[in-house]
Amino acid sequence: MTLVGSTVSGETLIGETSVGTSADQLRSLTLIPPDPVAHKEAVRAIEDADMVVIGPGSLFTSIVPNLLISGITTALANSSAFKVYVSNVAEEPAQTEGYSVLDHLNVVQHYGGENAVHAVIANSNRPKNPTPAGLDFIRANKPWHDDVLLFEVDVIDNSSAERTARHDSTKLANAIAEAYRKYRGNRRRLPR
Repeated sequence: MTLVGSTVSGETLIGETSVGTSADQLRSLTLIPPDPVAHKEAVRAIEDADMVVIGPGSLFTSIVPNLLISGITTALANSSAFKVYVSNVAEEPAQTEGYSVLDHLNVVQHYGGENAVHAVIANSNRPKNPTPAGLDFIRANKPWHDDVLLFEVDVIDNSSAERTARHDSTKLANAIAEAYRKYRGNRRRLPR
């Protein structure tokens, strides 16, 4: 498969590298071939899951390409799993500069469908200094006016100055587990 992006200025970008390094904001994404077949095991895993975690990762080159496969989005829509989107901690150059958590969610729902996400995990810890790349930390819209649940929690990696724009895996795992407990209730065990 090949990822194809269209920018707001009308340029067509072919390939993940071109899309990921574009200096222009993206307007839309497609795949060549246009309707690839979803891997059967991936579809089955989504259908059988108690929880599906979408992200973290580059919105337009890691998250959305999976949602361009109709078999994946159909499985996601039909799944009874708790579906949680993990928003990035910081903006990506050009692609998501100025995006809020809600903007990220809207992109995921645009490509994945309205039922693709039950909850969003967003970082609440925003250091005063910009990220190492000089970009801003992503903020949740306040007040939150969406049916999707917002779990805003400190998930940032504080272990070194160079890694402040990344998720801490332990904090993130705990945040996902807590979101699952709140959504499903304490009586349900976490999935293995």
